[in-house]
Amino acid sequence: MPQDPSREFRSLWNELEAKATAESRFTNAIDFCSLCCTASSQVAKIGMLAQ
Repeated sequence: MPQDPSREFRSLWNELEAKATAESRFTNAIDFCSLCCTASSQVAKIGMLAQ
């Protein structure tokens, strides 16, 4: 484990937000897909989306 886990976490978070690497772009794409699935599920629950 790193000496300062918060520094390591912050570094990874900055990389994710910058979308500078293939891994961070992939992670952002998966995050976006998850958001879309969650939103569509919520819309379906209130009956605004025909399934």
